[in-house]
Amino acid sequence: MKKDFLLEIGSENLPSGYISQAIEQLRKGFEELFKANRIDFESIKTFSTPLRLVVLARGVSTKQSSTEEKVVGPPVKVGVDKNGNFTKAAIGFAKSQGVEVGSLKKIETERGKYLAVIKKKKGRKTEVVLAESIPDVIASVRFPKVMKWDGSGFRWPRPVRWVLAIFGSKVIKFRLGEIDADNKTCISIYRGIYKGV
Repeated sequence: MKKDFLLEIGSENLPSGYISQAIEQLRKGFEELFKANRIDFESIKTFSTPLRLVVLARGVSTKQSSTEEKVVGPPVKVGVDKNGNFTKAAIGFAKSQGVEVGSLKKIETERGKYLAVIKKKKGRKTEVVLAESIPDVIASVRFPKVMKWDGSGFRWPRPVRWVLAIFGSKVIKFRLGEIDADNKTCISIYRGIYKGV
């Protein structure tokens, strides 16, 4: 199943020279985030005005793809005796990996045959990965000059006034500085008019 992801960072007027580099860094940041976390997506587009930077990712998978992890143990000649029984070395390796000794597999490596554990790792929900990772992606954006305007220590060229983050119809919950992400955008920060998306 796939959904669209939308992020909007609303702030006071950004300097015009800062916008294009920021939006490109955000695009690359989310592309790297999805790829590093095995989350498929169809496209990433960005939009901007002096008051907002927007990232729209289309066709994002709702969970990470599963993976297999191979943990190599002792050589077969050490882990299996002449009668085909597992030795203490194999039993100890299996125990250290939290598996039954009977689940060990024989694999061929460039150094010969070894015992190994094949662990299947289920993918996590994309919304969980996003909630953990979005603040880091945003914080990684570099500007010529930044400022602090609240007690959190978060830095941006101008005070951030709102953050919208939705995956499908669900709000991705995280904090940016002292602001909680929500599903609302601000039409005018000067009039304080807000409208739900």
